[in-house]
Amino acid sequence: MDDTVCSCFPVAIMRSQTRSALQRALAIQHKASLKGFDWVDPADALEKVREETGEVASHLASRGGSGGGSGGESGGRSEGRSAELGEELGEELGDLVFAVVNVARLAGVDPERALARATAKFEVRFAEVERIARQRNLPMPGTPLEVLDGIWDEVKAGPQ
Repeated sequence: MDDTVCSCFPVAIMRSQTRSALQRALAIQHKASLKGFDWVDPADALEKVREETGEVASHLASRGGSGGGSGGESGGRSEGRSAELGEELGEELGDLVFAVVNVARLAGVDPERALARATAKFEVRFAEVERIARQRNLPMPGTPLEVLDGIWDEVKAGPQ
């Protein structure tokens, strides 16, 4: 019997180019769990999510919170550093998503399905935000985020 990482999953799942990164993360975490490398309680794994969130926040702060850009510097060195920061941030965001998948797994939730449902819910709510904005003659884009966020809260609260 093959005792390597993910040998418990069909080869088609582990090697498939069509599987999602979420599915692969889930499979690898499951295998690690079978080897005893796991938390018992999802709340313990949630602490790792908090840790990774802090690391993402630190990287964003080091970028000036602007989501990138040159920060007023010019020249190839700043572009190279910006790319490096982007790579580092991408790595930290990947760690955060991986940790969230682990919490979902430990809680017995399929992360792929949970994300699909959350995306569908967002889609419905955002369509309603757009409808209300049109009804109120608020241009999108062009309306301040604070106003749109207020509409989002109305939609989220549902009919009163």
